[in-house]
Amino acid sequence: MRELLTILLRKSGHQVAAASSGDEALGLVAKAPPDLVITDLKMPGISGLELISRLKTLDPDRPIIVITAFSTWDSTVEAMRRGAYDYVKKPFDNEEIREAVERALRRRRILAEEVRAGRFRGDLFFRLNVIPITLPPLRAREGDIPLLAGYFVRKYAAAMGREITAIAPAAQAKLERYRWPCNVRELENVIQQAMVFCEGKVLRAEDLPAPLRQASPEMPVLGDDRSLTEILEELERQLVIAAYQKANGVKAETARLLGIKPSALYYKLEKYGIVAPGEGAD
Repeated sequence: MRELLTILLRKSGHQVAAASSGDEALGLVAKAPPDLVITDLKMPGISGLELISRLKTLDPDRPIIVITAFSTWDSTVEAMRRGAYDYVKKPFDNEEIREAVERALRRRRILAEEVRAGRFRGDLFFRLNVIPITLPPLRAREGDIPLLAGYFVRKYAAAMGREITAIAPAAQAKLERYRWPCNVRELENVIQQAMVFCEGKVLRAEDLPAPLRQASPEMPVLGDDRSLTEILEELERQLVIAAYQKANGVKAETARLLGIKPSALYYKLEKYGIVAPGEGAD
């Protein structure tokens, strides 16, 4: 694959330096810093995830494209969290990789020009660069929903100390039919909230938030008239209230259900007016 990509990108007019391992790639980057890096996640020596972290330390503005397979989806999600700009699924066609490269280079060039001209804040440029803003909306990637939902179930099962291992078909169908106006972050919030109510080892449709169970597939959980921040804060508030009620007001148990530290829970209890100021840590 490395040789194929090298030939393809050189034919497209790009200068290419190829490496057979993450360590070799770091050496090449140190000698001649590139505008873009394309990497697999599985390679000899350091992992693709470790390579991404090191590259972002060297140059947080440099876009990184990950070549991935369904079998490494959890790692792909982690790669995006670490700052990868985009991903391309195997097997890919030549046009797909060309488009991904051109998008990444064009975005880097335009934003860099805006920063130099003083029309765009450099610190915001950094923050945008580590967020995968070019992915299609989640509703356009229905095949990703089961993978992401499964990932979040495993993540919060570990954080909450639960033995939830699967999502029931009826619950999965509701997740796949929903439009997800707030994309992946909304899906993560919904899964986390559902796991508070789940009493067995399988997440059921009845464990999902009531609005998601009852609303038509075309409707968002809280409506389209709110900003992303407002929607996510309201989802979090409902989640904290639900966990607090299930724990019968016991704060240590509430924190365990939510998979967060007690100090974080105390702040949220007071922030959302669930307890009076000063009572969060009682």
